[in-house]
Amino acid sequence: MTAILDLHPHYYYTAAIPISNLSQYGDTLWFSCDFTYPIPFPVLNVRTQCLNISVPLDWNNSTTSETISIFVRRIYADQPNKPNTKQLWQLGGGAAVPGSVLESTAVQIIQSIAQIFPQGSIDIYLYDKRGTGKSSWLDCTLEDFLYNFAGCITVALKHHNRIKHNTYTNTAKDLKYLIDLSAANNEVYVMGMSNGAYLAQRYLTIAPFQSNGIILDSFPPPDRTQILLQNINIDFTGLDIMVKCSQDNFCSQMFYDNNPIRALYELKMKMMHNGSICGQILNINYRDLSEKMSFCLLGGSFELIPAIIFRTIRCSPQDQLVLKNFLIASQPATDGTQEGISLLFEWNHNWSELWSSIYVPQLSCDTINEIDNTLLFTQKILQTFCQNKVQGDQAKAIGYPQDEYYGKYSNSTIPVIALHGELDQAIPSWMAYHAADQYSKLNPNFRLIKFPYTGHVPTGYSPEIGQGSATTNNCAYKVIVSFILNGGQSIDDTCTKFIVPFDFIGQTDQIKNTAMQFFNTTDLWGKPFTEPISSTTATAVSPTVESSIVGTIIFSITIGGYSNFFFLYYLW
Repeated sequence: MTAILDLHPHYYYTAAIPISNLSQYGDTLWFSCDFTYPIPFPVLNVRTQCLNISVPLDWNNSTTSETISIFVRRIYADQPNKPNTKQLWQLGGGAAVPGSVLESTAVQIIQSIAQIFPQGSIDIYLYDKRGTGKSSWLDCTLEDFLYNFAGCITVALKHHNRIKHNTYTNTAKDLKYLIDLSAANNEVYVMGMSNGAYLAQRYLTIAPFQSNGIILDSFPPPDRTQILLQNINIDFTGLDIMVKCSQDNFCSQMFYDNNPIRALYELKMKMMHNGSICGQILNINYRDLSEKMSFCLLGGSFELIPAIIFRTIRCSPQDQLVLKNFLIASQPATDGTQEGISLLFEWNHNWSELWSSIYVPQLSCDTINEIDNTLLFTQKILQTFCQNKVQGDQAKAIGYPQDEYYGKYSNSTIPVIALHGELDQAIPSWMAYHAADQYSKLNPNFRLIKFPYTGHVPTGYSPEIGQGSATTNNCAYKVIVSFILNGGQSIDDTCTKFIVPFDFIGQTDQIKNTAMQFFNTTDLWGKPFTEPISSTTATAVSPTVESSIVGTIIFSITIGGYSNFFFLYYLW
């Protein structure tokens, strides 16, 4: 098979080598490579190597298909002889996101295992899914997608609809092939996060007994995915945060009559009828505010939501300044600087599978929009879907037919653990419980593990009480490490009983850091402001040097180790 060069010169890398078995070559095909991004903590005795491998563009026609290059990174402990090595293949969230975003997570897992399993080691493999990162590109760059969508469609059509072969099934078969080449006699585990968990489930359906265990972190059920209902799930999570505020002595007393939920409804009504002072001064309506608050529906930032509502109601000069900072910091990334992300690839997957469902009745965008108008927390997902429906030339370039694996649960009986944050806005509890029920009927070795006070992707944020910073202290990692070290036969999940509870006051370092990133101050609630507020007495505040600083951190915000740039990609 002959590898096809990338469509974009600046994504060109060493040509892929078709090989029959990696083990027969030892380490001769791997080359030294650096981490893509700086690791935000000390890296001790960990090395990384890389490799390019050819795979068929279409596995259904593997003998005649043209080929593409898949980029693989191996991260491992620097140990002599490396006895008892296990393999972990990590699949990140978002169909469009390359494996490089998981490098820090991989190092954390390796260093955690080295501390408690000195007689052995683990090699972690990250691969850039076809069409992303340093693997062969099948469409245009992120920047082209954002600013020249028509041009992207032209590129996709010009190259004979190659993007239509970027299916979840082909991507899962890539993974099966890579594991076949590299596994030798090692134990192999596959871990998927969010969208990567959807891919891991497809892999498990295709290769039910190839690996020794599967880890699903925030897993979309194969038969219950529909983007048009997503805002309802987001609203449930937002309301759950407000309920917890109502149950907290400090948080509830910040609102009139100790009723934060009623205060939120009243704020929405005022903003909808132009009766909110801060809404007028900041020139923002409630729909926009709710969409921006949804960026705080992640572990480590939930507590900001009641404070945002409180400050919007009070609307002191200090509040106006903080809210200006928040509105800037919650802008989506549009500069196209993140290397290796393919949004056209993302849409190709989403329109074909994740944004449709054969089991959920299809509703019109107008109907869903009317439903969304009744919600307190929303995102722009529906607008993105409805404003960019595939039609005309786009329909020729984007999307693919659903195959025999779509909507199916694997009948594999290998050990599977599923991690679920009980405040997951993307995979709410009813979805996780539904999927767990389906798997439990098929697999006696399936187990659902719940993480309280935790949102989407517990490996991103699930700190234990009194165990250090949220960056290095992670209960989900402990669960995963115990699963792998015990060969998938047992796990230690006692740490889930000691997850850090909500800090509505804003005393912990994590909340102070998050407040600084969003508010440009560590003070969640601000100093008392008792002057009566009316539309005639409120004073608008112009941005100052202090408030403009936050403009330099637009979407480089990090919550619990994850860049918020990838929020929508971890979402699906």
